Amino acid sequence: MEVVLPDGEIMRTGMAAVPGAETWAENKYGYGAYVDGLFAQANFGIVTRMGFWMQPAPDHFLSAMVRVPRYRDLAALIDGVNLMEDQGLVGHPRYSCPMDPLILQMEPEVYKPTPELMQLNSQPGGASVEKYEAYARKQGHEFWNVLLNFYGPKETIYASWAYAQKLFGTIPGVKFEEIENYPDPLRNQKATSGARHKVALGIPNMSIFSIGARSAAMPQPSDGHVWFSPIIARSGESFMRAHEVFSKAARELNITSAPIGVTNVPQTWQYRTYVYLFPVFVSRSNKEHNRKAVQDFHNLIRIAADHGWTEYRTAPSFQNAVAGTYSFNNNILMRFQEQLKDTIDPEGIMAPGRGGIWPRRYRENKS
Repeated sequence: MEVVLPDGEIMRTGMAAVPGAETWAENKYGYGAYVDGLFAQANFGIVTRMGFWMQPAPDHFLSAMVRVPRYRDLAALIDGVNLMEDQGLVGHPRYSCPMDPLILQMEPEVYKPTPELMQLNSQPGGASVEKYEAYARKQGHEFWNVLLNFYGPKETIYASWAYAQKLFGTIPGVKFEEIENYPDPLRNQKATSGARHKVALGIPNMSIFSIGARSAAMPQPSDGHVWFSPIIARSGESFMRAHEVFSKAARELNITSAPIGVTNVPQTWQYRTYVYLFPVFVSRSNKEHNRKAVQDFHNLIRIAADHGWTEYRTAPSFQNAVAGTYSFNNNILMRFQEQLKDTIDPEGIMAPGRGGIWPRRYRENKS
């Protein structure tokens, strides 16, 4: 990295600190200490240059789906996907549930909501597993699916897809489907213009912003939302435990406007963990609604922390609360960060309070 420090000095980290280094982006650790993490989700400097590790454009791209019919199948599905991902056979698996409100909004061309499903999803914490399984059978839906993305030589990725079918073939009722198949995908006009999930091919797009927008699944969207996004262990049993905890919390807190329950899917962009992601909605005009939303969010932070979960990032209003959940040994992490802040930025001029890290002159009044 190249970083502007609070005193205006320009610093380069890792091998970049060697004048004329040819490998300043390739060898990020350098001689040590490795300090790049200080400039991610913090307020110790402004990053002006970064090096990124790239990979070759793939010869071939295949996306294929594994569908399983029952709620409890999630454990076997996750175990198999984790094994393939850890072996480097798939990239960024994408889980879905045809009954989850967020999936209905993101993929309206595939999954259609019905009045019956809208009624199930409108309950605080969602409906029971049994009701969702009955609905899925009635509609001919699976309960879960996962989209596996394969990259590389055609012969290799089809061997990996055959391995996946063998791996998941022991799940009763499992179904397999090829979704997309493109040679030379980054130069293939059909792929770059019509791919179902362009992000899987590294093609920038705005589709993610459909979440929370008006759709058949959400005919009257809110004015906005903040994401609650605790980190969960990367296992089926852990994720289903999170279903239990957050469904119960939604019922007790009477949270009706977010997909918290047993249809919530693992988000996989954290490579060794999952994110349990759902929105808490806000309004431009309803102050009472917003007051409850803020209190609900604080309650969710507390409930998650009670089970050893917390967020990896959050909105500014909740940064102190989330930072406070990293509290081992009388908050030694925060005390260490404050000591660094006072040394690097003694005047407290750079983003005071960012990530819950306040300079000395603000600590007594932080809110």
